[in-house]
Amino acid sequence: MKHIKNFESFDFNQTLPVTTKNFLTNFYSCDECDAIWKELNKESHKCKFCNSTEIENLSEDEFYNIQKSRLEEDEIEDMESERSNDSEELVNLFSLGSNRYLESKTFDFSILPEDALKELSDYVDYNNPENKVEVVPDPRVDGTFALRVYRKSDDCTFDLLWNRGDYDGVEFSSWPPTSGDLKFFI
Repeated sequence: MKHIKNFESFDFNQTLPVTTKNFLTNFYSCDECDAIWKELNKESHKCKFCNSTEIENLSEDEFYNIQKSRLEEDEIEDMESERSNDSEELVNLFSLGSNRYLESKTFDFSILPEDALKELSDYVDYNNPENKVEVVPDPRVDGTFALRVYRKSDDCTFDLLWNRGDYDGVEFSSWPPTSGDLKFFI
């Protein structure tokens, strides 16, 4: 126990915000030309191949499953190697320029830790497709998540903050919120 450090007074302003490359990547498919592509820290609103607006976001697993089904056997190993590298390669968020590291990416509830999912079930049945849960991880405070929850049963939308193993009811002034300091979202 004598080697455990208390980080409550740690100055996080002296740290370098980093994350993995795959965490910043958005994956897309086009309904018009059937193309798939990925963008690093950029959102697409039209297909980069045919300019159609009929595109959809894919999860990382969906993207790689589609890509795998289109590749020859000898190309699959290269794809899996690239995916592994992207999950290990760290990106300095300051290097993205002009506060782009403050941009938040929205996910579904599946990225939440198991204990957060258990407690979330007290607020909403997140497996019910009529309910909606959007999750934004704080890129500067590991393990902290902002949630916007829509519960169909009472037509209610509310915000939650998962931090240090507990939810707090909050109200964000914008969605998705952006990380600006240790207090999480402004």
